Amino acid sequence: MHYSAEILIKRQQVIDVINQLFIQTDNRNWLIVEKCFATQVQMDMSSLSGREPEMLTPQEITARWEEGFRDLKAIHHQVGNFVVDVHGDDHAHAFCYGTAFPLQTP
Repeated sequence: MHYSAEILIKRQQVIDVINQLFIQTDNRNWLIVEKCFATQVQMDMSSLSGREPEMLTPQEITARWEEGFRDLKAIHHQVGNFVVDVHGDDHAHAFCYGTAFPLQTP
């Protein structure tokens, strides 16, 4: 594959946002997490929840995550194998594999 320098920079910017999303999720910094998302997000967590993908706001996402993490002492996410398709200056599709390591509260 051949990418222009401009596309490589944009792809890296998307990956940086994804990394911040998970770092700040682990830190439970919900305001920063919300800033990582667009105003509407097609959220597909079907492999974890069995739910169909749905359109959510950043606030709806963080409210669910905050509730889901409430009983965890800590959580650590790792992501990789990024596939990012950049479309213009303000649109991209991103995919990555992720895993989470929860630490239960005793």
